Amino acid sequence: MKKIFIPFVIAATALSFAACQKEVSSPAIEDELVSLNFTSANPTTKTVADAVNKTILWEKGDKISVAYTVNDKWQNATGDATADKPAKIYVSNGLDTGGETAVFNISASFKATNAGVHQFYSVYPSSCVKSNEIKNAPSVTMTIPDVQTPAENSFDAAADLMIGKATKTYNSLSEAKADEIPLLWQRIVSHADITLKGLQGLTENEVITTIVLTADAGAKLVGERDVNIQNGDISIPTTIANANILTINGTNLKVNNNNVEFWAAVMPATVKSLNIVVETNKATYTRNIESCNIVFKQNARKGLNVDMSSVERVEKSVGLALPFVDDFSWSTAAKPNNDFSNEIKEKSSNKYIAAYKVFTEDGQEGAIRIGANKEPGYISTCALDLSKDFYVEVEAKAYNTDDNAHISISVDKGTTLTAEEALTNDYGTYCFNLSAATASSSIKIFTDTKRAIITSVKIGEGKSTYVPAPKLTISPEFAKVASNTTKTTFAVTSNTKWTVSTTSSDWAKVSTQSGENNGQVEITFSENTADTERTADIVVKTEDGSITKTFKLTQNGVGGAALTEKTATIQFGTSNVKIDKASVTANDNQKNSWTITTTGTSSYTQQPTYSQVGKKDAPATNITFNTTLPEDAEVTSISADFGGFKGTTGKVSLKIGEKEVGTGALNGTTDITVKSTSTAVGNKVTITVTNIAKGVKCYNIQVKYKTAN
Repeated sequence: MKKIFIPFVIAATALSFAACQKEVSSPAIEDELVSLNFTSANPTTKTVADAVNKTILWEKGDKISVAYTVNDKWQNATGDATADKPAKIYVSNGLDTGGETAVFNISASFKATNAGVHQFYSVYPSSCVKSNEIKNAPSVTMTIPDVQTPAENSFDAAADLMIGKATKTYNSLSEAKADEIPLLWQRIVSHADITLKGLQGLTENEVITTIVLTADAGAKLVGERDVNIQNGDISIPTTIANANILTINGTNLKVNNNNVEFWAAVMPATVKSLNIVVETNKATYTRNIESCNIVFKQNARKGLNVDMSSVERVEKSVGLALPFVDDFSWSTAAKPNNDFSNEIKEKSSNKYIAAYKVFTEDGQEGAIRIGANKEPGYISTCALDLSKDFYVEVEAKAYNTDDNAHISISVDKGTTLTAEEALTNDYGTYCFNLSAATASSSIKIFTDTKRAIITSVKIGEGKSTYVPAPKLTISPEFAKVASNTTKTTFAVTSNTKWTVSTTSSDWAKVSTQSGENNGQVEITFSENTADTERTADIVVKTEDGSITKTFKLTQNGVGGAALTEKTATIQFGTSNVKIDKASVTANDNQKNSWTITTTGTSSYTQQPTYSQVGKKDAPATNITFNTTLPEDAEVTSISADFGGFKGTTGKVSLKIGEKEVGTGALNGTTDITVKSTSTAVGNKVTITVTNIAKGVKCYNIQVKYKTAN
């Protein structure tokens, strides 16, 4: 137990607290945002060991938690804690830097209470407390991790459990704010300094991946503990499993002369037997100590040297050599839209050994779909030799426009490796650079609750050298403005550097001549005092010149007609436009003529709010909606509402001219609204529903546009 003095300062906020004793008529309780600073300058009881200087230092990112009582009553955000409203524990900000000094800050809403005895308690690290409530105060459930990642010559700071108690009390928060509150810290754990000596046969590029320490069942080294933060009493919950197993992540471990030294934090315990398994990326070492008497004492360091020189080295089986390349051409052997997860080994000729919710993608050769509705899916490769750093490249896209899907990578053995990337609606190559695993590891490619389509996988040694093809789009692609308008903007979406120029620099000026990735270009100009309109082309090019996009700007002359925004809506159903045959012509509310054509069905049913096209036994194949707006129309947005029935599928596409500006997918559970995500030049609007299964509910279509007509 060591004493460190921590200034506990309430920031200069407008607080008012009575300094007298509690009165019969209590003043109103006020909720204030209070900033508390905890400062420590004592280098002897910190969180990260400095093996060179034999001190323990604070580490960047460290956080503590603080709770307090008033008149022996635990406090929460509203005052005295009750059974329904337990005491609250407040978490500090993380340290910006580590070292021998530390300042923690807590900004939270504390309740200003009557005068009374204020006692403060603290917990380190804050991550060991899983809840911000103390339901059984003063007992706090703290967890020492069963997987620890020690730094070189130090222990995992997240496992160094301590509690603190102020050595003086205060009559109010206002009395405490100008004082330094000294805390007496008590370390809950024991520090184990372990050296495994004489590991034989280690080769070049061989790294430690994990070390698993398994003690006898009676030695509870890790897991949850109920700690009384007032007196330091520790008890073990009745339901705690595998508390005798500690796994050391080998990410930061170094091998010196066949020796491996590492630190661990464990709960006080007596170990009567110990099994040690060292996993490298190429071999396994196992030593079983059947009888021993290793005592780990609270707030003490225990040195433990283990002779591994006579331990047999067991070579691991070596997986398939890299590179691993697959274009999924073999998937054509499976039935379209069929879940062939159970046949994955056979269909892929053992390239993959396990899968879940994996389908062929109808109408697209060399593609698989992972996931179904809200069920995540995965595909796992055969064993690969991942004993060196490696990369994974996956060409994929989201299944639906609005899915917000992700693709993830994990490795089944060795260091825990997981990486994740968000998918877009267009195919892209997603690269993951990962550190070495083992000589026989499997890669798992999986989704979250959204679906993904994958067309290729490549796994190779080293770092990926893939350079994505340049992409460049602008939105909108044109603007027609009034004579007195003096600026407009358009967005640039890209994955590379790009340049901007104008063909009419005499009147239209751009805000930037270059950019990188996504950005925005503002165009400024004066009022057009002439009678005739004027035009300018703003040209955006990728740095390599491979893609060019042109923004067309038209400014009306003084005599030009003013543009007005109109909303054209066409609604379907019993009292509106009926889709009751293969070809229907009707007007929207702006008198634009629409042609609706269907193929593949003779089933049409009218409901009050929608027209049903197709049904289970007679599904439509395609539905197309076409209109031509006034010649000068500038489309600003399109939206279309559709629905389905159980088993309904289909893809929706929105187009202006020949450019697709929005997509969506039908489903059998919810209605959908498909909206345009970009614009294009043109006055022709086309909406299609394709690859339909079963019936489609057609509700309405809305097109917003600007026109002088």
